[in-house]
Amino acid sequence: MRNGLTLIEVLIVIAISAFLTIGSLAVYSNFNKGKAFDAGIQGVVNLLRDAKSNTLASKDAAVYGVHFETNRAVFFKGSTFSEPDPFNRVYTMPADIELSSIVINGGGSDIVFDRLTGETQQFGTTTISRISDPSVTKDIVIGATGVVEY
Repeated sequence: MRNGLTLIEVLIVIAISAFLTIGSLAVYSNFNKGKAFDAGIQGVVNLLRDAKSNTLASKDAAVYGVHFETNRAVFFKGSTFSEPDPFNRVYTMPADIELSSIVINGGGSDIVFDRLTGETQQFGTTTISRISDPSVTKDIVIGATGVVEY
């Protein structure tokens, strides 16, 4: 009758534990990347919906819009975007996520909603993508009626 474990048995247990740990870290990393991607989409969509709802509500008797850049989107008050405005609300894209394409009717990078209807003359599409894997993309479509779909 023998007592204890042999060196081979201990090494096998360590190898199995290491394999399971590495596998768990890979799954966790992919999960975090997916959550960051979803957060990027929701951040931009929420700004667009806030701009439209504040415009329709005639909050402060103003129109509202969203300005797009590669690494951020900015909620702004008024018909034109102004960088130093303290009212601006900036949403910075999560790491490894970017606005890879901004295609807006009439050019530019701003969408402003009309006060009475919630419609916009600057309808179009912006594409969110993962920097480390550009094949992972999602389009956010802003229709002429002001409807935001993704």
